[in-house]
Amino acid sequence: MSSDILLNLDEYDIEEFEESSGYKIEDFQGSNFSFYLTFKNGSVVASTNIKYSDKMQSKVDEFNPNNAFNEAVAKVLPEESMLFGTSRFNFNPLVKYFDNVFSDEVHPDEKNEFESLLDLLEGLNGSIAYSIYGMDMVEYSYMGWGYGLNEEMADRYMMDRYYSISLAGDLDEEDRERLNNGEIIYSYEATANYDGEYGFSIRNVLEDGHDVDYAIKNDIDVIWYNGGWDYGKYINYDVEEEIPMMGVTFDVDNSDEFAENLELLELEGEVVFEREGDIFNLKLDDSFPVYLAVHEGVAVFTNDENLAVSFVDGKLESHLTSNANFSSNDISHFFLNLDYNTYPTSFKSVFDDTLNDGPKAVKRIFKELDLMFASVEFSAVNNSSVEMSFNLNDKSVNSLSAIISFIEKNYEEISELDL
Repeated sequence: MSSDILLNLDEYDIEEFEESSGYKIEDFQGSNFSFYLTFKNGSVVASTNIKYSDKMQSKVDEFNPNNAFNEAVAKVLPEESMLFGTSRFNFNPLVKYFDNVFSDEVHPDEKNEFESLLDLLEGLNGSIAYSIYGMDMVEYSYMGWGYGLNEEMADRYMMDRYYSISLAGDLDEEDRERLNNGEIIYSYEATANYDGEYGFSIRNVLEDGHDVDYAIKNDIDVIWYNGGWDYGKYINYDVEEEIPMMGVTFDVDNSDEFAENLELLELEGEVVFEREGDIFNLKLDDSFPVYLAVHEGVAVFTNDENLAVSFVDGKLESHLTSNANFSSNDISHFFLNLDYNTYPTSFKSVFDDTLNDGPKAVKRIFKELDLMFASVEFSAVNNSSVEMSFNLNDKSVNSLSAIISFIEKNYEEISELDL
């Protein structure tokens, strides 16, 4: 299938495209897009090719990476993975674009930060690798919504005398845990029964070596507060959850300069951004922590603390992530392993639970697909040609025949799905 790129674009589409891209639609005049779908023995291959006009081709060539792929960025990632990809980029046109388009719009107070962002982009050499390679249990904490004491106001409203803990009424397990951690909690019981907004802590009890159960049993007088209460992110939540382990690696021109420019950025929103040696800790709001390690010309962005620390300490095994068709010559390459039997046990245990909780038809179809498909691969040799291959486990069977057989065999299960 082949088509002119400008086909079916109406006047609104053209105006919107020109405004968002900065290109004139005339630049694409004469460009052609081709798409091919081939059913081979052992694979289904979808490929595209774009033949640009001479004017557009010169602009596209500006973005062609002229760097060889730096295999050091791939060697950081674990050898066995469910998903693995590499790319080569030329960041110079992007830096020029940002500088030309946004430099005049930047507020004077943000000029230094904008320059640091451009310096960060200029410091990228252009090789990138990424991977999802397992599941792991992660423990973290975050501040969530709830009533909390504004400490600046609390000092003004703290009462001169201690009062009985019984004024708080019944305390649930969460309240007791927070009190034992030294927190000040809001008392709905006391607020409902008395004039004011009341909270209390058992810090005096903790200082004597006792806990909340002791205070309740012996009806101990504790520290009460009146006023200063606010609804906001005052509650500390401890979370333990199993999440996919993933990493993105890229090479930089100078590790020290890149880290220094990174420190100059002021991240907006509720983000905790701290540096410990060569590792930057980023704590996103209500989410698990992520790490950016910069060391010896390579940067690693990951939610796997062990990977970041081992990388900086030089304790990683030196290996290139193994993929049968990995090619460092491609501009971009992507590999998705569909052989479920080779997945890490930690991942399969979570995914199996999800399948078991879902419709039986989904589980049966998944097992059939697992038997049929081995992997999915995407590769871009250049900025004009892209190929995606769906590889079968049985290399001898024609892929179209295999797909038709799959539909016939699983027609009832497929019809049960609410698609």
